[in-house]
Amino acid sequence: MTRKVTFFKENNNFTVFGSIPAFPIGVNYEAYRWCFRGCAYCFACINKKKIFDLSVGGLGSPSEMIKATVARIEKADKNPNPNSFLDWYLKNRYPIYASNNSDIFVPGCEGISRQILEIFDRYGFPFFFTTKGIHTEELLSTLFQMSTKRAGLITVTSLSDRYRKKYEPESLPPEERFELVARLNEAGVPTGINVVPFLHSQFPTLKEIEKLLAKAKDAGAKEVTFGALNFRGGTLKIVPEEFKLLELSPPANRYYYINRRGVYANFTRLIELFKEIEEIVKGLKIRVSYQWELNTLIKAIAYPDGVPESYTTTYQNLIDTFYPKVVPTIQMVLNELRRQWNERKRKKNCKSKGI
Repeated sequence: MTRKVTFFKENNNFTVFGSIPAFPIGVNYEAYRWCFRGCAYCFACINKKKIFDLSVGGLGSPSEMIKATVARIEKADKNPNPNSFLDWYLKNRYPIYASNNSDIFVPGCEGISRQILEIFDRYGFPFFFTTKGIHTEELLSTLFQMSTKRAGLITVTSLSDRYRKKYEPESLPPEERFELVARLNEAGVPTGINVVPFLHSQFPTLKEIEKLLAKAKDAGAKEVTFGALNFRGGTLKIVPEEFKLLELSPPANRYYYINRRGVYANFTRLIELFKEIEEIVKGLKIRVSYQWELNTLIKAIAYPDGVPESYTTTYQNLIDTFYPKVVPTIQMVLNELRRQWNERKRKKNCKSKGI
């Protein structure tokens, strides 16, 4: 059966995300509506059966998607909307997150992924990626040869290849992912390890976590980031039953609880666990960070006085390794847009008064 890929329509390729004024906002670029890696815990898919049957119809074509991407960037350059977060972000060439929900390096679409990288390179966009593998040397070579700055995370949710075959069927084996981290860092692409979702039963002890951290250090990972498993409402219904049971088996059930609305992290207990992990990290001398909801809640509790460093997100950490500017927060963008609006208003008033 021919694999059908669903592409985002023009107005959905770029999205601005970020809901906390003090956090850096981001522009997320999604090339695909779906990810065909088939991960059992993925919340990016609406209907798992359609994904596994490869029967999802397309919303566009590769050529249309590429043209739409270029057109959106050029619009921000030539005719930006003065009140648009997205136009302001693109025009100032802030880093793009590619991708947040789907994998930009999804297997079977390497040619399209290369075109996207070439666009980022041509227009000078730094970018950040998260992936479970880059499957061809041609695509990897394109990434190596780019002149624009880039950084990324390779997701490793388990050291077990048996687990990978069952729950992440279209992803590289764990050992190959660590090798990929090493190759990227050697080529000058700052890369870390992404442990998301974290705390399923594949990591039953701190010793297992320590083993993963040690392998990450050996691979030259710039940091290891952890993210919690959170299934909400309708998403919970499409997750395979055996995965729910796996996730909530001892000792993972110490850190999660389940009700009819979904699966949620127990942040109070997670704080205790991460304090133990940070002790391991001190010995290994490798940086650890937390993704969005963990960073927001755990760090906010651990540092109630609002220590600035405690609000640095994973993406910001890696972007800091190559990007000289401060990535703006929502509040910073609002202040700048307000300043520009007031300046336009002042000039208009001056003109009307003949000044």
